[in-house]
Amino acid sequence: MTSTLTPVPLSERLLAIWRDVLETHQVDVGGLSVDGDLPDLGTRSILIIEIAMRIQRDIGVDVPLETFIETQSIADLARAIVEIDPAAATR
Repeated sequence: MTSTLTPVPLSERLLAIWRDVLETHQVDVGGLSVDGDLPDLGTRSILIIEIAMRIQRDIGVDVPLETFIETQSIADLARAIVEIDPAAATR
């Protein structure tokens, strides 16, 4: 019997990374969603660096820091990552 697991969408994987990092730093993640406005979180640059490192480790894409500034949501970030590396959507 073969498994037909559906891969987790990239935006959901990114959301999990954001939640994990923010919770580690005791940042409230109650309103965090893939379509939520990231600047409203007031995330600090050190957190963005940690999130970028996790994305590189977990997804295999080196996301430039300016991409985090240019994107408004995790969904936007997922689209930007796919532009950088189309294979990231299926990893």
